[in-house]
Amino acid sequence: MGEKTSLTLHDVTDELDEDNEKYANALQSAGEVFAEVEALFNDENYERRVGWFKDESNDEGDVVYAKDTRHGRMVTISTELPMPPDFVIQETWNGMETLPQWNQNINFASVIASPTPNFDVVTMKNSSSSFTKSGEQFEKLHGACGVLQEHINSKILAKLMSFKDIECKDCDQQMTQLKKAQKDYANKKNKKNPDPVLVEAAETSLKKLLEESKATLTKFNKTGCELLTQLSADMKAGFDSYCDAAASV
Repeated sequence: MGEKTSLTLHDVTDELDEDNEKYANALQSAGEVFAEVEALFNDENYERRVGWFKDESNDEGDVVYAKDTRHGRMVTISTELPMPPDFVIQETWNGMETLPQWNQNINFASVIASPTPNFDVVTMKNSSSSFTKSGEQFEKLHGACGVLQEHINSKILAKLMSFKDIECKDCDQQMTQLKKAQKDYANKKNKKNPDPVLVEAAETSLKKLLEESKATLTKFNKTGCELLTQLSADMKAGFDSYCDAAASV
């Protein structure tokens, strides 16, 4: 017989017998989730809702806060219930089958097994309304992605293409002319019997192109730096808009 699977939380130990070892992974997962949620509740940022956004609220002052995690969207709500704490705990633990009576997002809920007094394995089925809401959320996020993509195409890529077609092309043409002038000057100067007039004319042309090339490169660098600054601002504006749209889902 192998070692029994057990889990201890706050000095309370749950141990699976041989017949319930098939729920070992579920028990360990429950322990990991318990530790993660407990750490969340003990985080001072949770009390001040730092990193959370307001999801829903009602006229009674109840507010649902949410945040996106690696597991999906997490929601939390603090409210006051006009009933004893023991009743709330018992209802939460023992009232699994009654979930559909008060939660419109749940169509079916049931306890599959109770391997230990503190560990239940449950199953539940979402109602069609919850899928409809999820579908609406997906559509909103999809729309936000489309807006971000259009923003990138219309503002970011358009400016890059303009820079390539104008500044980059001008710089390339200027460098090509400069190389030809350098080659022409070298050929005339290195002849066995160089013509002083032709050499001087080639040198003058080369110097002129050098000055023009400097101006072209200066403009290229200035425009490139301005473009990078503008692209950074455009990207930030696009992502901020996307994040705002995602937070409202």
